[in-house]
Amino acid sequence: MNAPEIITILAMGSAFDGKLTFEGTVRIDGEFSGEIHTQGTLIVGETAKVVAQIVASTVVIEGHVQGDIRATDLVELRGTAQTAGTIHCPSLEIQRGAVFDGQCVMRPAAASEAATPDVAASEVSASAGDPAGAPAGAPAGDPAGAPAGAPAGAPAGAPAGA
Repeated sequence: MNAPEIITILAMGSAFDGKLTFEGTVRIDGEFSGEIHTQGTLIVGETAKVVAQIVASTVVIEGHVQGDIRATDLVELRGTAQTAGTIHCPSLEIQRGAVFDGQCVMRPAAASEAATPDVAASEVSASAGDPAGAPAGAPAGDPAGAPAGAPAGAPAGAPAGA
């Protein structure tokens, strides 16, 4: 009785290129390329071919989707789904038979945005040769990987005592 009303935006055989913004639940069974933004539910039907950046609350995929997906609640890949891209969501369901080629980042929406700058900063400092990234017990300024007994500042691979 309380099932959400499904509005078909693109029926099988239809094609659209552009930006789609909507409320509620929308089902796409045709071809779509561009951007999709909603706080509601997007259903990509079995006959659909979607090439888009998707931002939604819930995304249910039965057809083909290529592009990045950001969902605040759930992404569900049904058995006929073929998906390529990066999925950002707190909950992911993949049914047997579904194909997913890409990456998945599973964090609550608020935590995802808060954690991203810290991760990037720690990766940059470690890759820049920050002494914090040197092995435990290594004197400050010694490159990570310098052999034991090598003079301070000796390149990695230099013989000990050289």
